[in-house]
Amino acid sequence: MSTEYAQNGIRFSIRLTVVGVFVIATLITSAIAISLQYHFSRKLALENALEHYQQAAYDTRDFLNNLDESASQAALILAKQPNLAENNWVKPEVLPLFSEVMLHHRSFYAIY
Repeated sequence: MSTEYAQNGIRFSIRLTVVGVFVIATLITSAIAISLQYHFSRKLALENALEHYQQAAYDTRDFLNNLDESASQAALILAKQPNLAENNWVKPEVLPLFSEVMLHHRSFYAIY
């Protein structure tokens, strides 16, 4: 296969032409494959991160709602006790009740 042709004064063999076309086709195919892999991997990673962030936001919302509900219920129970304070001061015998509430509701730092 030593058939050669002239193009602008340069001679190429058929073997060189076939190998050149094969290399160019392989490079184009690999570039397309790599770019598609990058695109879809990035898309999948973004969707996965978004899903995890949304789940974390939902869990945080639920935790805060439960905390608010618990605090509201404890405050309502304590508000129904008229004998907790006397002259804007807490009676000493009520302190065990407050400590019990704070033990069962660890999110409370203080009860006033």
